[in-house]
Amino acid sequence: GVPFEGGAAEKYTLQIGSGQFIPGFEDQMVGMKVGESKSIDVTFPESYQAAHLAGKPAVFDVTLHEIKAKNPVVLDDEVAKKLLPGMEDASLEKLREIVRESLVNEKNAELFNNDLKPKLLEALVDGYKFDLPEMIVDQEIDHLLQGKVGQMSEEEIKSISGDVKAIEELRNSVREEAEGRVKTTLMIDALAKAEAIKVSDSEVSQVLYYEAMRNGMEPQKMMEYYQQNNLLPMVKMSLIEDRVLTALLEKKNPAKTEKEKA
Repeated sequence: GVPFEGGAAEKYTLQIGSGQFIPGFEDQMVGMKVGESKSIDVTFPESYQAAHLAGKPAVFDVTLHEIKAKNPVVLDDEVAKKLLPGMEDASLEKLREIVRESLVNEKNAELFNNDLKPKLLEALVDGYKFDLPEMIVDQEIDHLLQGKVGQMSEEEIKSISGDVKAIEELRNSVREEAEGRVKTTLMIDALAKAEAIKVSDSEVSQVLYYEAMRNGMEPQKMMEYYQQNNLLPMVKMSLIEDRVLTALLEKKNPAKTEKEKA
């Protein structure tokens, strides 16, 4: 019921099957007729780059203006040269190699984000015990509560308003998660310093630009939103986290280690 930055577009061309939008969006468009309007209900993935949207339900009001069909394309060296501008040895075989490598990298990234990364973080958090700064834990609890309250109905909010016990119970319900997040952040920060891993502001901008283009948003508006809401440090931390965990995995990869020694 609340509009969000970058959530609207006019006369946008969407290719069915491209996966440009969040899962479930395209599926609900299949079967629509020209001139038809429809409300599409979807949920942003938990891993969505924009943290303020991750895991949240959304409704998009869509109107279909026209339907286009692509003509069959003959794959040959000439097509490869158009798709690989500036490459001297561009050919269909070279294009296939690049696409194959891209698919492998995409699958590896999917495996890392959905399987290896959560397990590594869980192992780090469970494997070490140390006192956490209570002030930072309280700040993280406040942050988690904001998201929780944002998903509550007006009646639910009124029922706990002014109820000290209910609010305390709500805070306690997210304390374990908050402590886990703070602990993870402190450990990743320490490992990043030990491994001399850094992420520049320009790299953060590149990630947001790519994410905006991939989701049909205006890069400048997305950047402004992140700046205004002080979300850029979160993106930088996420990138550092990925690089730290990747470095740990590479150190544990015997094949890579032997190759480096050779």
